[in-house]
Amino acid sequence: MTRLIEDWIIDIRYNMNSLENDLKMKTNMGYVELAAKSCGNEIQGFSRFVESASIAVIPVTTGQGVIGSFTDSVCSILSYMGFQAFITEGTDVNGLYEAFMKGVDIVFMADDDRFIAINRKNGSVSDNIIATARGFVVAAEGFWGGIEDKDVLLAGYGNVGKEMFGMIKSKKAKVFVYEQDLKKHERILEEGGILVDRDEIKRFKYVLDATNTGNWLSTDLIKDDAAIVSPGVPISLNASSYELHGKRMIHDYLPIGVAVMAGMVYR
Repeated sequence: MTRLIEDWIIDIRYNMNSLENDLKMKTNMGYVELAAKSCGNEIQGFSRFVESASIAVIPVTTGQGVIGSFTDSVCSILSYMGFQAFITEGTDVNGLYEAFMKGVDIVFMADDDRFIAINRKNGSVSDNIIATARGFVVAAEGFWGGIEDKDVLLAGYGNVGKEMFGMIKSKKAKVFVYEQDLKKHERILEEGGILVDRDEIKRFKYVLDATNTGNWLSTDLIKDDAAIVSPGVPISLNASSYELHGKRMIHDYLPIGVAVMAGMVYR
């Protein structure tokens, strides 16, 4: 799991309305609708769940410690969706104890390796890697007017990229993968195509970017009418390419993944 930096997420709590408006404009879905669709949930039932469920976000201090603004951002996203969300005063096991003593329905917590949500009433667990992949693939489906039979470039075959690959294939897209780690090529070739030459990226209109390098996707690599969907952390477009293509892009550092995590523990 790529470790976030406070500068990337510090303003999320203040920008949820504009972030959701942009998502709605591009996909015709807000966070609740996207979470429901990503998880196969019926929207009316999930909306009632959102209105009634309580969620505790627990700060975790083990490993490299708490990321600045992380729990605040997660709590803000969930509250914006309509959940009764709060941050526990206690951390780690003490925070978990506090959440259970307050009778919460769901807990969200993350360490250096994994970010999860647990519904303590039905025992379901969601993982941010899977949730992020699901959410961004469904967002791409809405943004692109469907995925079936489209030539899709998937940049990056890490944890999120690998999950996305299977999801895109299941939706009958033609998937081509750009991955710099040669050790992964044999595995990719079993299921799809590989781009060896980075310059080939420019021939794709539909791009899913799941890389974690940052600042590498320059204007000469992007098709003029490209529609980019990216959970990549940090953002791959450099300043010039973002200025030209940012308006035809879906990207965020937390909201989509967090929303879908909540959707995954609904049942």
